[in-house]
Amino acid sequence: MRAELGPAEMAGHLKRRKEIWEEREKKVGQVDPPSGQKKGFAKDTEDKTGTPKRTTNRAVARAEAVPADVLGKIKGTELDTGQRAMAVAMIYPNPEKGGRGKITS
Repeated sequence: MRAELGPAEMAGHLKRRKEIWEEREKKVGQVDPPSGQKKGFAKDTEDKTGTPKRTTNRAVARAEAVPADVLGKIKGTELDTGQRAMAVAMIYPNPEKGGRGKITS
């Protein structure tokens, strides 16, 4: 039986998927045939996985706001919800995004 990903896991996976998508997008431009405009990451993910664009955008924002080591530590705990993960991001800002601090222990 397959278990669904928790919010922290989903955020990490979607962040990595976005990084790969952006690298590929630099080489190949995807165009949405009906509108003739370039497809964004969230729309592409929605088309391929059925995950709503808003959910994708929130998960990626969460993964970018919270340091990866902190996401790993909150995975499966009571802090593993979107709202609580963003609260953790305020306490332990991501150094990659110009913040300081790192969770220890």
